[in-house]
Amino acid sequence: LGGTSASSVTQTEPEDYVFYNKVLEILLDFPDFITLSTYMLLALVWGEALLKSRRHLFSTLAFRRNWMALYLIFNVCLYSGQLVLYVLFLFTSSPAVVDAVFLLLACFDLSIPG
Repeated sequence: LGGTSASSVTQTEPEDYVFYNKVLEILLDFPDFITLSTYMLLALVWGEALLKSRRHLFSTLAFRRNWMALYLIFNVCLYSGQLVLYVLFLFTSSPAVVDAVFLLLACFDLSIPG
């Protein structure tokens, strides 16, 4: 093995294994958040098409402005919350924090469609 002993190799395995598990959790959760964002945009497009297909007394421009602002605020909150969770998840070694982040991500996984 080129001068490395077996004991030094086995000492670094658990750290690499823990980091691999964390990265894998992030890679498996990220598409759920993208799916949620896409479904919300689909609902907005469907609502706008419904409004344009009928004659209404209120402005569709105001509808579009208000709902797009809500959509942008929702996405900013969603992805910034996700970023905070992932930073806590990757850069803390406290088992309580990692378990709390795992619990929050599991709650997201159960509540997000897809």
